[in-house]
Amino acid sequence: MKKLTKRRIKRIEEVVAKRQPDLLVALNAIKNPHNASAIARTADAVGIYQLYTDNAMLFKASTSKGAHRWLIINYVQDMPSFLKQKRREGFQVVVTYVHGGVPYTEIDYTKPTVLVMGNEAEGVEEEVLEVADKRIWIPMYGMVESLNVSVATAVILYEALKQRQTAGFYNKIRLEDSERRRLIEYYTGK
Repeated sequence: MKKLTKRRIKRIEEVVAKRQPDLLVALNAIKNPHNASAIARTADAVGIYQLYTDNAMLFKASTSKGAHRWLIINYVQDMPSFLKQKRREGFQVVVTYVHGGVPYTEIDYTKPTVLVMGNEAEGVEEEVLEVADKRIWIPMYGMVESLNVSVATAVILYEALKQRQTAGFYNKIRLEDSERRRLIEYYTGK
């Protein structure tokens, strides 16, 4: 960890001020730590600070430790139940689906959203797909059927960032004071 200079603390406070408490990423049956690491980097880049996974070993590999430092990784034993709970809390559950649905750009990401990304080979599990409020896809005009899961996540999250930026979400602190202080403490190790 870098030394906690006044400049570093100021940077951490600036980053925390832009965190998006109502934009979450859930990884369903993802197996590749390199993909998970790339997803974590993108999540951090767009202001997400909580990531959910149903693979307890996914973020144990050293490849994810850099981005892992800036995210709170939550293990979810039962992804469908977790998603149903998030829906009860007012989140829309948006699931990637290679075989159709609506284009990813037609979703309103200014709403509280859980973006669910599926396994590298098979996509999301059927039980997770059944919980979805929206199934989304990324239009593809080549011979390949899908993008790498980390690339697909980046494409979708930057659409969410664009919409949230336009709505002014990054211009104001959206975390409650207690959560903001907790996150600063988490990042500074204090």
